[in-house]
Amino acid sequence: MIEIDLSTILPWINNFMNMMIADFSGDDPWVAISLFLFKYQGWLLYIWIFIQYLAFPEYMFYIQNRWFAKNVQTVLLAIDVPKMNEQSVQAMENFFDHLLGAHGSFLWWDKYIDGQFQLGFSCELISIDGNIQFLIRTPKQFRNMVEAALYGQFPDAEVTEVQDYVTANRTG
Repeated sequence: MIEIDLSTILPWINNFMNMMIADFSGDDPWVAISLFLFKYQGWLLYIWIFIQYLAFPEYMFYIQNRWFAKNVQTVLLAIDVPKMNEQSVQAMENFFDHLLGAHGSFLWWDKYIDGQFQLGFSCELISIDGNIQFLIRTPKQFRNMVEAALYGQFPDAEVTEVQDYVTANRTG
């Protein structure tokens, strides 16, 4: 157990408080603020706010985009399940539970220096010319896992790789 001797700390705190009272008594508020910022290292608060809310998020955004562009390729899979499917809603819930197998953890270096982050899936219901389709956008390295989870719940399903419908329908 750690014991702290308050008899050595209390005089220091008392001396510090007396210095601050002497510095700030009777002065213009701007003088008091400038004294606090430069004499008592209050400017460190502004440095911390700058790093915490501007520099660090921008740094993470940059390295994560760089890592994603260099290392990740996605594939768009179209899922066609027969109309006479007799599976319950629980089957689709089990499918999404299987996708949790893609989640993992990263080392400190991988996350903050290399920019790695947890990759996700996009599950979409779309209608093109009146045809309704279920699409899953997944990173290429998880394609086999997605297909295995889908075939495990829907053995008669058909999975095909399709072109991205957003970029295919652009004009101009």
